[in-house]
Amino acid sequence: MVTENVNANVGTALIGKVKQKVGANAILAVSTTLCKTGATVIKIPFYKYMANLAGNKNLLLHVPAFNVINGGSHAGNKTAMPEFMILPMGASSFKEAMIKKKYGKDATNVSTEGGFAHNFQESKEGLELLKTKAGQKNDRSQKISGVSLKNVYKSFVEDYLIVSIEDPFDQDDWEHYAKLTCETERQVQIVRDDLLVTSPKRVDKAIKENTCNALLLKVNQIGSVTENIEVVRMSTNAGCGVMGNHNSGETEEDTTFIAGLYVGLPTGQIKTGAPCRSRCLFSFLT
Repeated sequence: MVTENVNANVGTALIGKVKQKVGANAILAVSTTLCKTGATVIKIPFYKYMANLAGNKNLLLHVPAFNVINGGSHAGNKTAMPEFMILPMGASSFKEAMIKKKYGKDATNVSTEGGFAHNFQESKEGLELLKTKAGQKNDRSQKISGVSLKNVYKSFVEDYLIVSIEDPFDQDDWEHYAKLTCETERQVQIVRDDLLVTSPKRVDKAIKENTCNALLLKVNQIGSVTENIEVVRMSTNAGCGVMGNHNSGETEEDTTFIAGLYVGLPTGQIKTGAPCRSRCLFSFLT
């Protein structure tokens, strides 16, 4: 009965490019359920099932990107940059006691992403906390040109242990994405999220115009698991990195699926918030 319903009704509605009619959320729900069921039926771990679908024979545990400090809309403070992350690639971490001593009791407030929402006044204070160097004033009433902002990022790369920058410019500023990628190519990865939204067509354009060298992969943005596999394949074939990503508000079951998916696909990195909330811990531990 269930199989007949899927084939006759659900399948008919989903086959083809009909996202406007069905919606990405509905497509993703069916797609992920089929993948989980497939792994269960043939009795193999989910990550191996996904690796088989993607033709990925080189399985690696991805480097976790810990979202340890939050600002902007994620935290409700005055910091312009929404996320400060640590990737365990030789850079040192910090202890909660050190933060509390320097910034007071409210320094251990936690945002929706699970990272600390300190009462910072400046963007560079987040970097200062990670490397204990001086910050720079952040005036949100001022506007900055693409060239000036590019130079700010380049100074961050020179002064701090920066290995990755996500969405450094306005989503339509292809020109300065390309310039920053070119000028920092051997030092840092430029990750694009907002404009590409895990769309194969947009990813292809970004690759051709060299406006980034890494993609932030979000399974819910495109709809089907098949299209996520296609996007990862496009990126890796072009020599671009892939950082798998979560979304705020996901359940522990969601993050378990995402962790298995990103191991099965050659993503290399996973960004799932701070190792604080239970759903974030699930993605690191499963």
